[in-house]
Amino acid sequence: MRAGLPLRGGLLLWQDLIDHCNVLVLSLFSRREPLNLMNVYSDDMHMATNLLSKEVDALPTFIYIGGNFNYHSSVWDLSVDHHHTSAISLLETASDLGVEWARPINAANTYISHNIDLEGSVIDLMFTQAPDSDLNLPRLDHLQKGPSDHILMVLSLPIMTSNIRVTCTVLPRESNEEVAFLTDVGCLFLDLDTLDLSTPDWIEVMVSAMADTFSWIWTTHAKTITITNWSKSWWTNECSAAKAQY
Repeated sequence: MRAGLPLRGGLLLWQDLIDHCNVLVLSLFSRREPLNLMNVYSDDMHMATNLLSKEVDALPTFIYIGGNFNYHSSVWDLSVDHHHTSAISLLETASDLGVEWARPINAANTYISHNIDLEGSVIDLMFTQAPDSDLNLPRLDHLQKGPSDHILMVLSLPIMTSNIRVTCTVLPRESNEEVAFLTDVGCLFLDLDTLDLSTPDWIEVMVSAMADTFSWIWTTHAKTITITNWSKSWWTNECSAAKAQY
């Protein structure tokens, strides 16, 4: 049984793949295999990364792993004169998970302390599947730093095109349908006979009646929509080709 928190647009936050408050696993779903991404915060005891190393054989392959790792190494920071066992273990764990460290195209310190007496360092890292061009390498965005003492890192991940076609029912937010739905829910729930809820059987009957009422009102007002790769559900690859020739 896989436990996760579903999000919109084919996203899922996994809660059972790795159980740690400083590790977040996100999966993107299409008609192909899920694409797994991981965000990590490694404290000064490296608890999160040590857990990853321990559980590596139970984890899937990732297309991206990134975060504040708090590891110092000459591999990613030229001001460091060592490459300790802990940093070596981090690279090995990343490799086992299908990714490798990606050097930013404008590599520089990623951590700049508010204390001017402290030197900057490189502790924020991004790991990806072997990049095939500079377009897929991280970039430090100094203009978006804001009040943080960490430099924002930006990365484009190459993801294969997938044809998406999902049909579902929705109530558009702040629409006439939503207003009518909420109005009917309030009115019909008020009409339910709730005077006698003294026994479990009557409570069960009332709960069932409320569920049936809610379902009927939803079916009455909800709209059926189809989510696709394009803004119009009827758009096809042939439409794109015809538009390109126009």
